[in-house]
Amino acid sequence: MMIKDFLDERPMVSLFTRPRRFGKTLNMDMLRVFFEKTEEDTSVYFRDKKIWSCDQSYLDQQGKYPVIFLSLKDVKGSSWEETFRMIRGLLADEFQRHKELADSDALNEYEKDRFSSLAATTASEVDYQMSLQTLTRLLHQHHGVAPIVIIDEYDTPIQQGHVNGFYDAVVGFMRNLFSGGLKDNRHLSYGFLTGILRVAKESIFSGLNNLKVNSILEDRYSEYFGFTPEEVQEMAAYYGVPEKYQELCDWYDGYRFGDSEIFNPWSVVSYFNNNCRPKALTVVFQAAAPRRSGSPPAATRSSARCWRRPHRTSWSAWSCLCRERPLWPLWIPALSIRKSSGTPLLSIASCW
Repeated sequence: MMIKDFLDERPMVSLFTRPRRFGKTLNMDMLRVFFEKTEEDTSVYFRDKKIWSCDQSYLDQQGKYPVIFLSLKDVKGSSWEETFRMIRGLLADEFQRHKELADSDALNEYEKDRFSSLAATTASEVDYQMSLQTLTRLLHQHHGVAPIVIIDEYDTPIQQGHVNGFYDAVVGFMRNLFSGGLKDNRHLSYGFLTGILRVAKESIFSGLNNLKVNSILEDRYSEYFGFTPEEVQEMAAYYGVPEKYQELCDWYDGYRFGDSEIFNPWSVVSYFNNNCRPKALTVVFQAAAPRRSGSPPAATRSSARCWRRPHRTSWSAWSCLCRERPLWPLWIPALSIRKSSGTPLLSIASCW
């Protein structure tokens, strides 16, 4: 159980790196609903789940914290000015969602004015760089409990900055945003981030020594992103086609996160939605150079190689360094998986 495993460990800030379409957003939404303090009794969503059979110390955490939730998955601007407007809008929306602060007796007039300017998008860029720090402090003052910060797909605007030539501007902004909200912040209970990439600590997470990285190489939490073989078998039985399990394995088995064998959930769900007819995948390796002998062939942006085992699409990550301008100053395995039509389906980049 992901919630139980987290509460057993309780890292201050957790980063989960996984490919697209492996349930990152769904898991973050689950954590938000479990932990968030709201007027609604959200325990009803968990009373028939395994977490509710755990002892009282786990249940006491349910509905306890104010939560700041940001999803950056759609921040795909072609310039820094456009990207900043998108991020500013998302931050302002989150301030507005916590409208209880506007009339809070725990805030002085200066703090209320600051809150209002950030909620109304009239604050400066520097103010928005420090907005996570500001909102965590105000929520802590009002609720008496330090909030949880959840940032989904944190690396999307950074990837856009690399592609469109405003990398330095977006990294500078995001470094200050995350540092203020997540680094040594006494107004923070826990922080969660998800993304495709683990960005080098020397850049965006500079000085963030309380960060716990959970990559595709880690055993912990490995079974919580994607479907396990047991879950796929249960799904096949639920839909009345248990005999299709082996075909699912032949087509979509081949991912391994940590010590867990994992199926891509999007592919499995699409398989059932398509009347149990599989769709072919092509594995395309881009902008990669093998680090050691025995690795698959090198590939660049203009060329790609792929290979298959009989009856099964397979891939494995290896260490590589992006050519041209490095996206991150570390060795990273980078690959993307596409449908046979060429439509992007999944891309992976994770470094260690």
